[in-house]
Amino acid sequence: MNTVGGILEYAGVSGFLSNLGKLYEEADEVSAQWEIFLRTWHSLLGEEGVTIKEVIAHLSENENELSHEGDPPAEVAGNCENIPLFEALPETLQIALKEKPRSFSIRLGRALEKWVDACFGEENFRMEKHVDSHRKLGVWKVVREVAEVLPVTYKENSEGESTYI
Repeated sequence: MNTVGGILEYAGVSGFLSNLGKLYEEADEVSAQWEIFLRTWHSLLGEEGVTIKEVIAHLSENENELSHEGDPPAEVAGNCENIPLFEALPETLQIALKEKPRSFSIRLGRALEKWVDACFGEENFRMEKHVDSHRKLGVWKVVREVAEVLPVTYKENSEGESTYI
């Protein structure tokens, strides 16, 4: 990156990657929102496949059951059992639902599509999409794949240096 930055600077283009810190901050916030959403989805719906219509029905059901106005959401890292799915929606989707409820299913589908197979959090919550050939509909599910921790073993070579096995 330094080489590219140097070439661009020489060519008169300054500020290459000057907004990198801000970009990382925004990416972290978006990732955190999606982790909470997928964790809550998994907690409420399990790993069973659902359609966009079923997700929206669940969101609408939860929207009516929201906690008292003004109370902060009950989100605690690692524990989303008490958060309604509506409250766990990423901010951009909450705005889309409030401003344009008629086209929300399209926005939600596109947002889910964007994050298929992306992993969030230490428990690797991940969105999967399958097509139900009978109904000809997309079926979505959130899977959780906690990484297995393998023991690390060392071996010394003839020079006394340790290597991983």
